[in-house]
Amino acid sequence: MSSLWSRRRFLGSAALLGGGSLLLPGCRTSESVGVQVNDVHSRLTSTRVREVLRPDRVSELRTVLRRAERRRLGISMAGGRHSMGAQAFGTDSLHLDLTGLRRVGDLDTRAGIVEVEPGIYWPELMAELDRRQAAEDAPWCIVQKQTGADRLTIGGALAANVHGRGLEFAPFIQDVASFNLLTAEGEWIECSRAKHPDWFALAIGGYGLFGVVGSVRLRLMRREIVRRAVKATTIEALPSRLDAALASGALYGDFQFSTATETEGFLRDGVFSTYHPVPAGSFRSEDLTPAGKQVLSTEQWSRLITLAHSDRDRAFRSYLDYYRTTDGQLYESDRQQLSTYLPDYHEVVARALRPAVPQSLVITELYVPRERLVEFFDRVRAELRTHEVDLVYGVVRWIEADVESFLPWAKDSFACVIFNLNVKHSAEGRAKAARDFRRLIDCSLDFGGSYYLTYHRHATREQVESAYPNFRYMLEEKERRDPAGRWTSDWHRHYRALFEG
Repeated sequence: MSSLWSRRRFLGSAALLGGGSLLLPGCRTSESVGVQVNDVHSRLTSTRVREVLRPDRVSELRTVLRRAERRRLGISMAGGRHSMGAQAFGTDSLHLDLTGLRRVGDLDTRAGIVEVEPGIYWPELMAELDRRQAAEDAPWCIVQKQTGADRLTIGGALAANVHGRGLEFAPFIQDVASFNLLTAEGEWIECSRAKHPDWFALAIGGYGLFGVVGSVRLRLMRREIVRRAVKATTIEALPSRLDAALASGALYGDFQFSTATETEGFLRDGVFSTYHPVPAGSFRSEDLTPAGKQVLSTEQWSRLITLAHSDRDRAFRSYLDYYRTTDGQLYESDRQQLSTYLPDYHEVVARALRPAVPQSLVITELYVPRERLVEFFDRVRAELRTHEVDLVYGVVRWIEADVESFLPWAKDSFACVIFNLNVKHSAEGRAKAARDFRRLIDCSLDFGGSYYLTYHRHATREQVESAYPNFRYMLEEKERRDPAGRWTSDWHRHYRALFEG
């Protein structure tokens, strides 16, 4: 067990919850009123919790658990609050904001493993790795992170078993060497492939239902300098483009496609971007600085996301024009995974377009066998047009099979297709979104694929069981290991009720 955890597990439980650093600043804690929390992206998971607690020492987590036991309350937990399926929140629960736990522990420069607390954001970890290895020509760096936003935590990545834009990577579980988990019984256990492998498999991709993570030992890779290659292409040509990119050694890539419904290029035309390692000594250091690159400013992103809601053909053409200017640019393999994200994009769009009803984007991610990707797109194109689905943005990525987690979503070498639907915050709008998402899931399942549980709870029981044959057994393991329901969420309550019917 590494030194960071060894130092902390014996600090005791002296901190008194309900005051001091444990409370999220500005939050009310009255049990009669509670605190409203919500996700930052869809803003459709508003939930009343009893209190929001923000521990700043791992040793305080057991104290939170004991307090919940005395009050017979469940505990929910969140980091960056980007998950949209309510797995981060539980009605009337004690809510743990884990972003106070963000220390970086030991860096093993021989094995390429770093120990981190669960609430650290990716950019903070990357900056600390850079600081500790400032003199290294090829420092250790992260392998993959979620793209599209950066204020996401390591603990959240583990709970959802995320992935990024790697072309030949398995989900996040491949990057986890071990972690320390506080169980419902108040026991700290080290989980790895050798120690407590059952807990290891359940907690990664377990959506916070099996305990709270105190520290993670994360596998790293040596930083590569990569060159971006940008090609305008079509979904029909994409398989051969991917094969060529892999043959040339590309590490990362994705295909962002047109969502302009009324055009011939809808779900057909796209921009395929890949990242290829370049030899050391074949570039200048200034080529890696922001001054040497084309970069979209926050203002440009604001204009682009507004266009994506109002004129999608123009938005796609503008994005393609910009991306073409970045062809050949050099990046560090970890830094190219960082993304501009506008947490107030809802207000940006609302100010520009003045919709009658509040609206936001909700994501769904579908998986299909790679050899059936073109057929899948043909089917989805017809479905979206027939049912007038308000698709704003979409991208294709790739994933290798996960053979380690208890509830794997990457059951094969899949193509990952991500759709962002614009959802109106009205009863009618939410009902339409539910129907649209179910139809999309059916499209994936009909082609032997699957879907991601993280973004919403609209799937039927039959769809869940088809995509996740182990789901019922996961619920049974949750009940067996946590009979009092100490770790809770509205996500879990929804599925428990769905499977009880």
